[in-house]
Amino acid sequence: MVQICNCISAARLGRKDVSSRLQLLSFSSYNINITAKSQRCLKSQLENKDRVAGVWRAYVSPCGSLDTHLANKPQMARTTMQSLGIFLLVQWGMKQVMGGGAQQQQVVQQQDPSGNTINVPVAKVTGPIPYSARADLKDITNYNNIPQYVSPLWAQNTPMDISLYISPSLTISPLAQMPAKSLVLHEKKFVFGNWTDTRDIHTTISLPKEVQNNGTLWGHFFVAKSGMPNDPSQPGYDASSAFFFSRPLTQYITRKRVAKTRNLLAGASEADDVEEDLSANNPTITGQFWHPNFTLSVVPDAGVRFYAQMHPGIREFIQLDRTGARDASGQNGWYQPLLFLNTFWQLKSHMIELNHTITEVPLNIHLNSLSHWKFQLLASMDYGMKANAEKAANGESVPGGGTGAELEQVKQILLDSNIYLLATTVIVGLLHTLFEMLAFKNVSTALTLCVSRRGLTKLDIGCHTLAQEEGQRRCFRAHHPRQRIHADDNLPLLARQQ
Repeated sequence: MVQICNCISAARLGRKDVSSRLQLLSFSSYNINITAKSQRCLKSQLENKDRVAGVWRAYVSPCGSLDTHLANKPQMARTTMQSLGIFLLVQWGMKQVMGGGAQQQQVVQQQDPSGNTINVPVAKVTGPIPYSARADLKDITNYNNIPQYVSPLWAQNTPMDISLYISPSLTISPLAQMPAKSLVLHEKKFVFGNWTDTRDIHTTISLPKEVQNNGTLWGHFFVAKSGMPNDPSQPGYDASSAFFFSRPLTQYITRKRVAKTRNLLAGASEADDVEEDLSANNPTITGQFWHPNFTLSVVPDAGVRFYAQMHPGIREFIQLDRTGARDASGQNGWYQPLLFLNTFWQLKSHMIELNHTITEVPLNIHLNSLSHWKFQLLASMDYGMKANAEKAANGESVPGGGTGAELEQVKQILLDSNIYLLATTVIVGLLHTLFEMLAFKNVSTALTLCVSRRGLTKLDIGCHTLAQEEGQRRCFRAHHPRQRIHADDNLPLLARQQ
Protein backbone atom coordinates (compact mmCIF):
# COMPACT_ATOMS: atom_id res chain seq x y z
CA MET A 1 0.00 0.00 0.00
CA VAL A 2 2.89 2.36 0.77
CA GLN A 3 4.39 1.53 -2.60
CA ILE A 4 1.13 2.44 -4.34
CA CYS A 5 0.95 5.81 -2.53
CA ASN A 6 4.56 6.59 -3.47
CA CYS A 7 3.84 5.77 -7.10
CA ILE A 8 0.78 7.99 -7.13
CA SER A 9 2.75 10.86 -5.54
CA ALA A 10 5.47 10.39 -8.11
CA ALA A 11 2.98 10.57 -10.93
CA ARG A 12 1.41 13.75 -9.53
CA LEU A 13 4.82 15.47 -9.12
CA GLY A 14 5.62 14.73 -12.76
CA ARG A 15 8.85 12.79 -12.18
CA LYS A 16 10.54 11.22 -15.18
CA ASP A 17 11.20 7.98 -13.40
CA VAL A 18 9.80 5.37 -15.76
CA SER A 19 10.03 2.56 -13.27
CA SER A 20 7.84 4.44 -10.78
CA ARG A 21 5.21 4.91 -13.41
CA LEU A 22 5.38 1.28 -14.42
CA GLN A 23 4.89 0.32 -10.79
CA LEU A 24 1.93 2.64 -10.71
CA LEU A 25 0.51 0.85 -13.73
CA SER A 26 1.05 -2.50 -12.04
CA PHE A 27 -0.44 -1.78 -8.60
CA SER A 28 -2.99 1.02 -8.87
CA SER A 29 -5.11 -0.48 -11.67
CA TYR A 30 -6.55 -3.92 -12.09
CA ASN A 31 -8.00 -3.23 -15.50
CA ILE A 32 -5.12 -5.08 -17.20
CA ASN A 33 -2.57 -7.60 -16.00
CA ILE A 34 0.91 -6.18 -16.75
CA THR A 35 3.43 -8.96 -16.20
CA ALA A 36 7.18 -8.59 -15.65
CA LYS A 37 7.85 -9.35 -19.32
CA SER A 38 5.48 -6.55 -20.31
CA GLN A 39 7.18 -4.14 -17.88
CA ARG A 40 10.56 -4.80 -19.46
CA CYS A 41 9.05 -4.30 -22.89
CA LEU A 42 7.51 -1.00 -21.91
CA LYS A 43 10.67 0.17 -20.11
CA SER A 44 12.71 -0.39 -23.22
CA GLN A 45 10.29 1.46 -25.42
CA LEU A 46 8.89 4.28 -23.27
CA GLU A 47 11.94 6.27 -22.21
CA ASN A 48 10.44 9.71 -22.06
CA LYS A 49 7.67 11.36 -20.09
CA ASP A 50 5.32 11.81 -23.04
CA ARG A 51 5.16 8.13 -23.89
CA VAL A 52 4.59 7.19 -20.26
CA ALA A 53 1.83 9.76 -20.10
CA GLY A 54 0.34 8.19 -23.21
CA VAL A 55 0.37 4.77 -21.59
CA TRP A 56 -1.22 6.31 -18.49
CA ARG A 57 -4.01 7.79 -20.57
CA ALA A 58 -4.53 4.58 -22.55
CA TYR A 59 -4.57 2.08 -19.68
CA VAL A 60 -5.11 3.86 -16.38
CA SER A 61 -7.47 6.70 -17.29
CA PRO A 62 -10.38 4.32 -18.04
CA CYS A 63 -10.34 3.54 -14.36
CA GLY A 64 -9.29 7.04 -13.36
CA SER A 65 -8.52 8.57 -9.98
CA LEU A 66 -10.71 10.43 -7.55
CA ASP A 67 -8.93 13.74 -8.11
CA THR A 68 -9.40 13.43 -11.87
CA HIS A 69 -13.15 12.89 -11.49
CA LEU A 70 -13.46 15.75 -9.04
CA ALA A 71 -11.61 18.01 -11.43
CA ASN A 72 -13.96 17.05 -14.26
CA LYS A 73 -17.14 17.88 -12.32
CA PRO A 74 -17.16 21.61 -13.24
CA GLN A 75 -16.62 20.65 -16.88
CA MET A 76 -19.51 18.17 -16.72
CA ALA A 77 -21.79 20.79 -15.17
CA ARG A 78 -20.79 23.30 -17.85
CA THR A 79 -21.51 20.75 -20.60
CA THR A 80 -24.91 19.93 -19.07
CA MET A 81 -25.88 23.60 -18.92
CA GLN A 82 -24.77 24.13 -22.51
CA SER A 83 -26.85 21.15 -23.69
CA LEU A 84 -29.89 22.45 -21.82
CA GLY A 85 -29.44 25.91 -23.29
CA ILE A 86 -29.16 24.53 -26.81
CA PHE A 87 -32.30 22.45 -26.30
CA LEU A 88 -34.31 25.45 -25.11
CA LEU A 89 -32.97 27.58 -27.95
CA VAL A 90 -33.99 24.97 -30.53
CA GLN A 91 -37.47 24.70 -29.00
CA TRP A 92 -37.91 28.46 -29.10
CA GLY A 93 -36.74 28.58 -32.72
CA MET A 94 -39.15 25.83 -33.76
CA LYS A 95 -42.03 27.69 -32.13
CA GLN A 96 -41.11 30.84 -34.01
CA VAL A 97 -40.80 29.02 -37.34
CA MET A 98 -43.87 26.79 -36.92
CA GLY A 99 -46.03 29.59 -35.57
CA GLY A 100 -46.32 28.22 -32.06
CA GLY A 101 -44.91 31.26 -30.35
CA ALA A 102 -48.33 32.91 -30.22
CA GLN A 103 -51.68 31.32 -29.59
CA GLN A 104 -53.23 30.35 -32.90
CA GLN A 105 -56.80 31.32 -33.44
CA GLN A 106 -59.10 28.45 -34.30
CA VAL A 107 -61.18 28.58 -37.44
CA VAL A 108 -64.52 26.84 -38.08
CA GLN A 109 -66.01 26.31 -41.51
CA GLN A 110 -69.67 27.28 -41.86
CA GLN A 111 -72.14 28.06 -44.58
CA ASP A 112 -73.53 31.52 -45.00
CA PRO A 113 -77.19 32.17 -45.96
CA SER A 114 -76.17 31.97 -49.63
CA GLY A 115 -74.79 28.44 -49.20
CA ASN A 116 -71.11 29.40 -49.53
CA THR A 117 -68.54 27.92 -47.16
CA ILE A 118 -66.77 30.53 -45.06
CA ASN A 119 -64.14 30.40 -42.33
CA VAL A 120 -65.26 31.86 -39.03
CA PRO A 121 -62.58 32.56 -36.39
CA VAL A 122 -63.24 31.24 -32.90
CA ALA A 123 -61.55 32.98 -29.98
CA LYS A 124 -60.32 30.86 -27.09
CA VAL A 125 -62.52 31.08 -24.00
CA THR A 126 -60.53 31.10 -20.76
CA GLY A 127 -63.36 31.65 -18.26
CA PRO A 128 -67.04 30.78 -17.93
CA ILE A 129 -69.39 32.91 -20.01
CA PRO A 130 -72.39 34.10 -17.96
CA TYR A 131 -75.75 33.02 -19.30
CA SER A 132 -76.87 36.63 -19.21
CA ALA A 133 -74.37 37.36 -22.03
CA ARG A 134 -76.35 35.31 -24.54
CA ALA A 135 -77.30 37.16 -27.69
CA ASP A 136 -80.57 37.28 -29.55
CA LEU A 137 -80.62 34.52 -32.16
CA LYS A 138 -81.94 36.98 -34.75
CA ASP A 139 -78.89 39.21 -34.31
CA ILE A 140 -76.32 36.40 -34.74
CA THR A 141 -74.94 36.20 -38.27
CA ASN A 142 -72.49 33.30 -37.75
CA TYR A 143 -74.65 30.91 -35.77
CA ASN A 144 -73.03 27.49 -35.32
CA ASN A 145 -75.31 24.53 -34.60
CA ILE A 146 -72.43 22.74 -32.85
CA PRO A 147 -70.98 24.98 -30.13
CA GLN A 148 -67.21 25.21 -29.83
CA TYR A 149 -66.73 26.18 -26.18
CA VAL A 150 -69.44 25.45 -23.64
CA SER A 151 -69.73 26.96 -20.17
CA PRO A 152 -71.66 25.65 -17.15
CA LEU A 153 -75.21 26.95 -17.03
CA TRP A 154 -75.80 26.57 -13.28
CA ALA A 155 -73.75 28.12 -10.53
CA GLN A 156 -72.32 25.97 -7.78
CA ASN A 157 -74.10 25.55 -4.43
CA THR A 158 -77.43 25.43 -6.27
CA PRO A 159 -79.92 22.99 -4.69
CA MET A 160 -81.53 20.62 -7.17
CA ASP A 161 -84.20 17.92 -7.27
CA ILE A 162 -83.40 14.63 -9.03
CA SER A 163 -86.03 12.11 -10.11
CA LEU A 164 -85.69 8.78 -11.92
CA TYR A 165 -88.50 7.02 -13.76
CA ILE A 166 -88.14 3.59 -15.37
CA SER A 167 -90.00 2.53 -18.50
CA PRO A 168 -89.62 -0.01 -21.32
CA SER A 169 -90.09 2.82 -23.82
CA LEU A 170 -87.66 5.54 -24.81
CA THR A 171 -90.46 8.11 -24.80
CA ILE A 172 -92.73 8.45 -21.79
CA SER A 173 -96.01 10.13 -20.99
CA PRO A 174 -96.28 13.24 -18.82
CA LEU A 175 -95.02 12.54 -15.32
CA ALA A 176 -98.48 13.03 -13.83
CA GLN A 177 -99.71 10.05 -15.87
CA MET A 178 -96.81 7.73 -15.03
CA PRO A 179 -97.47 4.80 -12.63
CA ALA A 180 -96.35 5.36 -9.07
CA LYS A 181 -94.12 2.28 -9.11
CA SER A 182 -92.14 3.70 -12.03
CA LEU A 183 -90.65 6.41 -9.76
CA VAL A 184 -87.62 4.77 -8.13
CA LEU A 185 -85.61 7.87 -7.18
CA HIS A 186 -86.83 11.21 -5.92
CA GLU A 187 -84.19 13.22 -4.05
CA LYS A 188 -84.75 16.86 -3.14
CA LYS A 189 -82.31 19.66 -2.37
CA PHE A 190 -79.17 17.87 -3.40
CA VAL A 191 -76.62 20.70 -3.42
CA PHE A 192 -74.74 21.08 -6.67
CA GLY A 193 -71.10 21.44 -5.57
CA ASN A 194 -71.39 20.01 -2.06
CA TRP A 195 -68.76 17.25 -1.94
CA THR A 196 -69.99 15.82 1.36
CA ASP A 197 -73.63 15.37 0.34
CA THR A 198 -74.27 11.70 -0.50
CA ARG A 199 -77.49 9.70 -0.79
CA ASP A 200 -78.15 5.94 -0.95
CA ILE A 201 -81.33 4.38 -2.30
CA HIS A 202 -82.18 0.68 -1.99
CA THR A 203 -85.32 -0.67 -3.62
CA THR A 204 -86.75 -3.50 -5.72
CA ILE A 205 -88.32 -2.93 -9.12
CA SER A 206 -90.72 -5.06 -11.13
CA LEU A 207 -89.70 -5.85 -14.67
CA PRO A 208 -92.26 -5.11 -17.39
CA LYS A 209 -93.22 -7.85 -19.83
CA GLU A 210 -91.31 -6.10 -22.60
CA VAL A 211 -88.08 -6.29 -20.62
CA GLN A 212 -88.62 -9.97 -19.81
CA ASN A 213 -88.91 -10.62 -23.54
CA ASN A 214 -85.51 -9.10 -24.35
CA GLY A 215 -86.66 -5.47 -24.27
CA THR A 216 -84.61 -2.54 -22.95
CA LEU A 217 -85.33 -0.97 -19.59
CA TRP A 218 -84.83 2.78 -19.83
CA GLY A 219 -84.09 5.19 -17.02
CA HIS A 220 -85.50 8.70 -17.46
CA PHE A 221 -83.74 11.31 -15.32
CA PHE A 222 -85.45 14.63 -14.55
CA VAL A 223 -83.35 17.35 -12.88
CA ALA A 224 -84.54 20.81 -11.87
CA LYS A 225 -83.64 23.55 -9.48
CA SER A 226 -85.40 23.13 -6.16
CA GLY A 227 -88.92 24.56 -6.37
CA MET A 228 -88.98 24.56 -10.20
CA PRO A 229 -91.19 22.17 -12.21
CA ASN A 230 -89.30 19.26 -13.75
CA ASP A 231 -92.04 18.06 -16.12
CA PRO A 232 -91.81 19.69 -19.56
CA SER A 233 -95.60 19.38 -19.89
CA GLN A 234 -96.25 21.51 -16.78
CA PRO A 235 -96.80 25.26 -17.08
CA GLY A 236 -93.88 27.39 -15.97
CA TYR A 237 -91.27 24.91 -17.13
CA ASP A 238 -87.99 26.70 -17.87
CA ALA A 239 -85.42 24.89 -20.03
CA SER A 240 -82.59 26.86 -18.43
CA SER A 241 -83.62 25.72 -14.93
CA ALA A 242 -84.53 22.09 -15.67
CA PHE A 243 -83.53 19.34 -18.04
CA PHE A 244 -84.01 15.62 -18.61
CA PHE A 245 -82.21 12.76 -20.34
CA SER A 246 -82.53 8.99 -20.77
CA ARG A 247 -80.07 6.13 -20.26
CA PRO A 248 -80.47 2.35 -20.77
CA LEU A 249 -80.27 0.50 -17.47
CA THR A 250 -79.94 -2.96 -19.01
CA GLN A 251 -76.91 -4.02 -21.04
CA TYR A 252 -76.69 -6.22 -24.10
CA ILE A 253 -73.44 -8.19 -23.96
CA THR A 254 -72.31 -10.19 -26.97
CA ARG A 255 -71.19 -13.70 -26.24
CA LYS A 256 -67.90 -14.90 -27.62
CA ARG A 257 -67.85 -17.20 -30.63
CA VAL A 258 -67.22 -20.78 -29.54
CA ALA A 259 -66.26 -23.52 -31.97
CA LYS A 260 -68.59 -26.50 -32.04
CA THR A 261 -66.87 -29.49 -30.43
CA ARG A 262 -67.73 -33.13 -29.84
CA ASN A 263 -66.28 -35.58 -27.34
CA LEU A 264 -65.10 -38.54 -29.41
CA LEU A 265 -64.46 -40.71 -26.35
CA ALA A 266 -67.96 -40.26 -24.94
CA GLY A 267 -70.94 -42.46 -25.58
CA ALA A 268 -73.82 -41.77 -27.89
CA SER A 269 -75.84 -40.06 -25.16
CA GLU A 270 -73.00 -37.72 -24.19
CA ALA A 271 -72.01 -37.00 -27.76
CA ASP A 272 -75.25 -35.13 -28.34
CA ASP A 273 -74.51 -32.79 -25.43
CA VAL A 274 -72.27 -30.28 -27.20
CA GLU A 275 -71.59 -26.60 -26.75
CA GLU A 276 -73.79 -24.06 -28.43
CA ASP A 277 -72.66 -23.39 -31.96
CA LEU A 278 -71.67 -19.75 -32.32
CA SER A 279 -69.49 -20.20 -35.37
CA ALA A 280 -69.30 -17.81 -38.25
CA ASN A 281 -72.20 -19.56 -39.99
CA ASN A 282 -74.63 -18.67 -37.21
CA PRO A 283 -75.67 -15.16 -36.18
CA THR A 284 -74.09 -13.53 -33.15
CA ILE A 285 -76.06 -14.16 -29.95
CA THR A 286 -76.32 -11.43 -27.33
CA GLY A 287 -77.74 -11.60 -23.85
CA GLN A 288 -79.52 -8.97 -21.79
CA PHE A 289 -77.99 -8.41 -18.36
CA TRP A 290 -78.86 -6.39 -15.28
CA HIS A 291 -76.53 -5.07 -12.62
CA PRO A 292 -78.14 -4.12 -9.30
CA ASN A 293 -75.66 -1.36 -8.37
CA PHE A 294 -75.53 2.09 -9.98
CA THR A 295 -73.63 5.22 -9.06
CA LEU A 296 -75.10 8.55 -10.11
CA SER A 297 -72.39 11.20 -9.79
CA VAL A 298 -72.74 14.96 -10.15
CA VAL A 299 -69.64 16.66 -11.60
CA PRO A 300 -69.63 20.28 -10.39
CA ASP A 301 -66.09 21.37 -11.39
CA ALA A 302 -66.12 20.71 -15.14
CA GLY A 303 -65.71 24.39 -16.07
CA VAL A 304 -65.37 25.56 -19.67
CA ARG A 305 -64.95 22.67 -22.11
CA PHE A 306 -64.05 22.55 -25.80
CA TYR A 307 -67.06 20.61 -27.01
CA ALA A 308 -65.96 20.24 -30.64
CA GLN A 309 -62.95 18.06 -29.75
CA MET A 310 -64.30 16.22 -26.71
CA HIS A 311 -63.84 12.48 -26.25
CA PRO A 312 -66.96 10.59 -27.38
CA GLY A 313 -67.15 8.75 -24.06
CA ILE A 314 -67.33 12.12 -22.28
CA ARG A 315 -69.49 13.96 -24.79
CA GLU A 316 -72.41 11.56 -24.38
CA PHE A 317 -72.92 12.84 -20.81
CA ILE A 318 -72.91 16.54 -21.78
CA GLN A 319 -76.43 17.98 -21.92
CA LEU A 320 -76.40 21.18 -23.96
CA ASP A 321 -78.77 24.04 -23.37
CA ARG A 322 -81.97 23.03 -25.16
CA THR A 323 -82.80 26.63 -26.03
CA GLY A 324 -79.82 26.74 -28.42
CA ALA A 325 -78.53 30.02 -26.96
CA ARG A 326 -75.16 31.35 -28.14
CA ASP A 327 -72.94 34.24 -27.22
CA ALA A 328 -72.38 37.26 -29.46
CA SER A 329 -69.92 35.34 -31.67
CA GLY A 330 -72.48 32.61 -32.34
CA GLN A 331 -69.86 29.90 -31.65
CA ASN A 332 -70.07 29.27 -27.91
CA GLY A 333 -72.91 27.95 -25.78
CA TRP A 334 -73.79 26.47 -22.40
CA TYR A 335 -74.42 23.04 -20.89
CA GLN A 336 -76.56 21.75 -18.04
CA PRO A 337 -75.11 20.25 -14.83
CA LEU A 338 -73.18 17.12 -15.68
CA LEU A 339 -74.67 13.88 -14.30
CA PHE A 340 -72.57 10.76 -14.79
CA LEU A 341 -74.23 7.34 -14.63
CA ASN A 342 -71.14 5.44 -13.51
CA THR A 343 -71.08 1.81 -14.71
CA PHE A 344 -67.29 1.45 -14.66
CA TRP A 345 -67.22 -0.89 -11.65
CA GLN A 346 -70.00 -3.15 -12.91
CA LEU A 347 -68.41 -6.56 -13.43
CA LYS A 348 -69.88 -9.20 -15.70
CA SER A 349 -69.59 -11.78 -12.95
CA HIS A 350 -71.99 -9.71 -10.81
CA MET A 351 -74.64 -9.28 -13.51
CA ILE A 352 -77.96 -11.10 -13.78
CA GLU A 353 -79.10 -12.40 -17.15
CA LEU A 354 -82.74 -11.45 -17.72
CA ASN A 355 -85.38 -13.72 -19.19
CA HIS A 356 -89.10 -14.39 -18.89
CA THR A 357 -88.66 -16.15 -15.52
CA ILE A 358 -87.27 -13.08 -13.69
CA THR A 359 -89.95 -10.64 -12.56
CA GLU A 360 -88.15 -8.54 -9.93
CA VAL A 361 -84.58 -7.29 -9.58
CA PRO A 362 -82.87 -5.26 -6.82
CA LEU A 363 -81.74 -1.69 -7.45
CA ASN A 364 -79.12 0.17 -5.38
CA ILE A 365 -78.28 3.76 -6.30
CA HIS A 366 -75.47 5.78 -4.75
CA LEU A 367 -75.77 9.55 -5.34
CA ASN A 368 -72.61 11.61 -4.80
CA SER A 369 -70.31 14.26 -6.28
CA LEU A 370 -67.32 13.37 -8.44
CA SER A 371 -64.33 15.46 -9.48
CA HIS A 372 -63.92 16.19 -13.17
CA TRP A 373 -60.59 14.40 -13.68
CA LYS A 374 -62.02 11.19 -12.22
CA PHE A 375 -65.07 11.53 -14.46
CA GLN A 376 -62.89 11.93 -17.55
CA LEU A 377 -60.78 8.91 -16.61
CA LEU A 378 -63.70 6.61 -15.82
CA ALA A 379 -65.87 7.67 -18.75
CA SER A 380 -63.13 7.35 -21.38
CA MET A 381 -61.87 4.01 -20.03
CA ASP A 382 -65.38 2.57 -19.77
CA TYR A 383 -66.14 3.64 -23.33
CA GLY A 384 -62.95 2.07 -24.67
CA MET A 385 -63.41 -1.16 -22.71
CA LYS A 386 -66.94 -1.70 -23.97
CA ALA A 387 -65.89 -0.97 -27.56
CA ASN A 388 -62.98 -3.45 -27.36
CA ALA A 389 -65.15 -6.11 -25.73
CA GLU A 390 -67.73 -5.77 -28.51
CA LYS A 391 -65.06 -6.04 -31.21
CA ALA A 392 -63.51 -9.10 -29.57
CA ALA A 393 -66.92 -10.79 -29.28
CA ASN A 394 -67.60 -10.17 -32.97
CA GLY A 395 -64.23 -11.66 -33.96
CA GLU A 396 -62.64 -8.34 -34.89
CA SER A 397 -59.08 -7.41 -34.01
CA VAL A 398 -58.57 -5.42 -30.82
CA PRO A 399 -55.79 -2.80 -30.58
CA GLY A 400 -52.88 -4.27 -28.62
CA GLY A 401 -54.10 -7.86 -28.96
CA GLY A 402 -56.04 -9.34 -26.05
CA THR A 403 -59.72 -10.06 -25.77
CA GLY A 404 -60.97 -6.94 -24.01
CA ALA A 405 -61.28 -8.77 -20.70
CA GLU A 406 -57.88 -7.75 -19.29
CA LEU A 407 -59.17 -4.60 -17.60
CA GLU A 408 -62.10 -6.61 -16.28
CA GLN A 409 -59.60 -8.70 -14.33
CA VAL A 410 -57.84 -5.57 -13.09
CA LYS A 411 -61.15 -4.19 -11.80
CA GLN A 412 -61.82 -7.55 -10.15
CA ILE A 413 -58.50 -7.33 -8.30
CA LEU A 414 -59.14 -3.75 -7.20
CA LEU A 415 -62.60 -4.59 -5.88
CA ASP A 416 -61.74 -7.86 -4.16
CA SER A 417 -58.38 -6.85 -2.64
CA ASN A 418 -57.85 -4.93 0.56
CA ILE A 419 -56.98 -1.37 -0.39
CA TYR A 420 -54.34 -1.09 2.35
CA LEU A 421 -52.62 -4.33 1.38
CA LEU A 422 -52.74 -3.35 -2.27
CA ALA A 423 -51.23 0.07 -1.52
CA THR A 424 -48.54 -1.57 0.63
CA THR A 425 -47.65 -3.93 -2.23
CA VAL A 426 -47.34 -1.05 -4.67
CA ILE A 427 -45.21 1.02 -2.28
CA VAL A 428 -42.91 -1.90 -1.48
CA GLY A 429 -42.50 -2.62 -5.20
CA LEU A 430 -41.57 1.01 -5.90
CA LEU A 431 -39.10 1.08 -3.01
CA HIS A 432 -37.54 -2.17 -4.20
CA THR A 433 -37.06 -0.68 -7.67
CA LEU A 434 -35.55 2.47 -6.17
CA PHE A 435 -33.10 0.53 -4.00
CA GLU A 436 -32.06 -1.62 -6.95
CA MET A 437 -31.31 1.51 -8.97
CA LEU A 438 -29.33 3.04 -6.10
CA ALA A 439 -27.35 -0.18 -5.64
CA PHE A 440 -26.53 -0.31 -9.34
CA LYS A 441 -25.50 3.35 -9.23
CA ASN A 442 -23.17 2.74 -6.28
CA VAL A 443 -21.51 -0.24 -7.94
CA SER A 444 -21.06 1.72 -11.16
CA THR A 445 -19.59 4.67 -9.29
CA ALA A 446 -17.21 2.44 -7.34
CA LEU A 447 -16.02 0.69 -10.49
CA THR A 448 -15.61 4.03 -12.26
CA LEU A 449 -13.61 5.73 -9.53
CA CYS A 450 -11.56 2.61 -8.81
CA VAL A 451 -9.43 4.31 -6.12
CA SER A 452 -9.22 1.17 -4.02
CA ARG A 453 -10.72 -2.29 -3.85
CA ARG A 454 -12.33 -1.71 -0.49
CA GLY A 455 -16.07 -2.29 -0.54
CA LEU A 456 -16.01 -4.36 -3.74
CA THR A 457 -16.68 -8.06 -3.84
CA LYS A 458 -14.46 -10.51 -5.67
CA LEU A 459 -17.23 -11.09 -8.15
CA ASP A 460 -17.47 -7.36 -8.96
CA ILE A 461 -13.72 -7.06 -9.41
CA GLY A 462 -13.48 -10.21 -11.50
CA CYS A 463 -16.35 -9.28 -13.80
CA HIS A 464 -15.07 -5.72 -14.21
CA THR A 465 -11.53 -6.92 -14.94
CA LEU A 466 -12.66 -9.44 -17.54
CA ALA A 467 -14.91 -6.87 -19.19
CA GLN A 468 -12.08 -4.30 -19.36
CA GLU A 469 -9.59 -6.82 -20.76
CA GLU A 470 -12.03 -8.01 -23.40
CA GLY A 471 -12.79 -4.41 -24.35
CA GLN A 472 -9.08 -3.63 -24.75
CA ARG A 473 -8.60 -6.74 -26.86
CA ARG A 474 -11.44 -5.77 -29.20
CA CYS A 475 -10.19 -2.19 -29.42
CA PHE A 476 -6.71 -3.36 -30.40
CA ARG A 477 -8.10 -5.77 -32.99
CA ALA A 478 -10.15 -2.95 -34.48
CA HIS A 479 -7.07 -0.72 -34.89
CA HIS A 480 -4.58 -3.50 -35.76
CA PRO A 481 -6.53 -6.20 -37.58
CA ARG A 482 -3.38 -7.99 -38.80
CA GLN A 483 -1.73 -8.23 -35.39
CA ARG A 484 -2.38 -10.97 -32.87
CA ILE A 485 -2.47 -10.79 -29.09
CA HIS A 486 -0.13 -12.83 -26.94
CA ALA A 487 -1.93 -15.20 -24.59
CA ASP A 488 0.32 -14.50 -21.61
CA ASP A 489 0.94 -10.78 -21.67
CA ASN A 490 -2.49 -9.39 -22.59
CA LEU A 491 -0.39 -6.94 -24.64
CA PRO A 492 -0.03 -6.83 -28.41
CA LEU A 493 3.07 -8.37 -29.93
CA LEU A 494 3.57 -5.14 -31.81
CA ALA A 495 4.78 -3.53 -28.59
CA ARG A 496 7.22 -6.39 -28.00
CA GLN A 497 8.57 -6.30 -31.52
CA GLN A 498 9.21 -2.58 -31.30
